[in-house]
Amino acid sequence: MKTQHSKEAIRHLQRAIDAYPKFVAAHIALGLAYLDQEDRSHATGEFETAAKLDARFPGSFLNLGMIALSMNDFETARPELEKAASLRPRDAKILCALAYARNGTHQYQQALETAKLVHTLNHKGMANVHYVAASAAMSLKDFDAVERELNFFISEDPTNAFAPVARQNLAALAHNRAVRAAGPPSQTTLVASLR
Repeated sequence: MKTQHSKEAIRHLQRAIDAYPKFVAAHIALGLAYLDQEDRSHATGEFETAAKLDARFPGSFLNLGMIALSMNDFETARPELEKAASLRPRDAKILCALAYARNGTHQYQQALETAKLVHTLNHKGMANVHYVAASAAMSLKDFDAVERELNFFISEDPTNAFAPVARQNLAALAHNRAVRAAGPPSQTTLVASLR
């Protein structure tokens, strides 16, 4: 696997599992090898087997959740990622994926709370969690949270492909705040602008 020969790794891992069917790490490695070969169904089977053999290992649930997320199956991903997070509650990678799944299942407040937790952890390279949180906040019409999360996103990853859109959204939020602060237009302003 380390030398990127997943086909060869599959053969070796299958032999290891034949010799010891309860070899959890081999099932997980085999699942990853199948993923490398773009064989989701076999990968899923291996991760499910690993989860049944050891329900205390979060990697099985994380991988099942990630496969579901890759197919935009948020309903399947969320409970798998919640299991992984319950086993490793301060794992930023798991929590980032969980925030995404929660947003995808319209659990917007939970997505925001998960992103807040991620922000308290070392989450270098995971700034996208703030973009997801901004999306959740937008669904809740919590514009202060949208602004906060977009600012976190841009400050943590200013060259991200989504950064220009985030900046545009921040500008729109600032414009809307300025319009609201100005109050309703007066009658004379309306007449003047209609001419």
